[in-house]
Order: sequence, then C-alpha cells, then structure tokens
Amino acid sequence: MSHINETQYNDALAKIEKLLPLIDGNTSIDDPNLLELKRVSDIVENYELEHYQIGKSPYPIPEEDSFMPPDDDSAEIKYKTKGKES
Repeated sequence: MSHINETQYNDALAKIEKLLPLIDGNTSIDDPNLLELKRVSDIVENYELEHYQIGKSPYPIPEEDSFMPPDDDSAEIKYKTKGKES
C-alpha cells in the first residue's frame, strides 16, 4: 500500500465511525459497507504500524500469581519481583 498521510488516516477513522453502526452479525460478506469498512480499516492499520508501533515495555509486568492482597484495609498493592516485594 502507498504511503498514508495523517489526513487520510483521520478520514479513514471518521469513515469507520460512520460504517460501524451499519454493520452487524447479519451483514453479508459482500455488503458494500462491510467491504468499505475493511478497506478503511486497512488504511488505519497500516498508518498505525508505521507511526504508532508499540515496542516492548521497559517496565516489568508482574506475573498473575505474584499479586499479594493487602494485609490490612489500606489500598496498598504489593507485587513480588524476582524474589523481592515492591
């Protein structure tokens, strides 16, 4: 796909907002609105891949089993991180 500029991206977002209410679980796969939704969704996806790529977080994400509920009525939340509490 050719280079997508910010105006095209914003236009595609606006078009998606207009098309979404017209599509439901009963929409035929060859419906013009569904086909247009796919086309503009591809524009948004390509633009975001180029301009808004999300890299790996620099912050450790605690494992689900490392959550320790507070031992009192405070709202403090503690996580175990590599053998330490933080």
